[in-house]
Amino acid sequence: MIKDMNEELLLQYNKVTNNTKISIYNGCAIYKNNARVFDGNVIRDILSFVSTLHSKYRNINIPISFELGSIIFKDKLTYIFLESICFLLIEYYNHNVYVKFLAEPNIFTNGINSSPLLLLTTNEKKHREKFICKYTFDIYKDHYRRLLSSEDMKNEKLSIIMDEIVFFLNHFEVDDQYLDDICEVIIELIGNVSEHTNANCLIDIDIADSYNKRNEPGRFYGINLNIVNFSECLFGDLIRERILHDDISEFSRYQLVRNAYDYHKGYFSESYTENDFFNIVAFQHKISGNTAKVSTGGTGLTKLICSLEKCSDSHNCYLISGDRALWFFHELLEYNRDNWIGFNQEKDFITHLPEMKTVGSNTIFMPGTAFNLNFVMKRRESN
Repeated sequence: MIKDMNEELLLQYNKVTNNTKISIYNGCAIYKNNARVFDGNVIRDILSFVSTLHSKYRNINIPISFELGSIIFKDKLTYIFLESICFLLIEYYNHNVYVKFLAEPNIFTNGINSSPLLLLTTNEKKHREKFICKYTFDIYKDHYRRLLSSEDMKNEKLSIIMDEIVFFLNHFEVDDQYLDDICEVIIELIGNVSEHTNANCLIDIDIADSYNKRNEPGRFYGINLNIVNFSECLFGDLIRERILHDDISEFSRYQLVRNAYDYHKGYFSESYTENDFFNIVAFQHKISGNTAKVSTGGTGLTKLICSLEKCSDSHNCYLISGDRALWFFHELLEYNRDNWIGFNQEKDFITHLPEMKTVGSNTIFMPGTAFNLNFVMKRRESN
């Protein structure tokens, strides 16, 4: 069994049982999906189903069949969560798991065609074993996947992983500058996870080839990226601790963040929470929750914002952590001349609230942090 099974946190933090009768057919527990769009609501329902099953059938490794029907995955992260649930049920709870579905992919969910979920459509043990292997590592054609341990995320190993990602992406005819930016963003985000937690990090990349864009000539790639970290530590936790409880009097930029907090907290509500504020703080230039960087700050998330502003599809880019989400929209991804980002039209973090469309609640509680990012890039012209 793989160590540090932090996927278990997803079930622990979403353990909602109900009185719904579990359908058993031929000794197998059946989950029946009726929704056409497979989204966070379905994931929440599946987690409730699993919690109820474990409550009613304690210590029984009853086989489970997820009968999803003909579906459209809302985005890449939704089927990654399904993979994580299946991985947990097989590897940690020793269930035999089957998944039956017919998906209609698009440029943002094309990766379902290379998902390890496809191995769970049969009842063969060797396919379940292969599913576990492909969940933790896979490089094949247009798909890259690696489950990184906390040891993997040390600096020495990160350089090897970056070379691995560069090698994978170099097979596609995307402008070198964009490839360099994306590789750097990926490594910075992995490094950010390493700084904040001592937990595994799942990275999944797929390339959707030969797509058109309205009103723009040429052919385009969709580069779809998920970085998922299951952890007790949420995205803004360390920076909250730094701003609210550490001595930052000698660091003027951190003191300005504290001043901003004093202003924003007067507007905290169900729609805009303290967690939202500190998620946004984490994107401020030269601000870090890492004690080793308190005098210099961090720049990794700044690079992410710059890359998103240049070549992302902003309607599908977001992060979730805990019960909150932060959405990335092109028109709100600009730093002002003092390198503050407000996620608002004013480009003012200190004395203006973010646009309400950039923050929101989740249908599930995400223990840790998950990024769903989509980069749409024009193919390099052939010589």
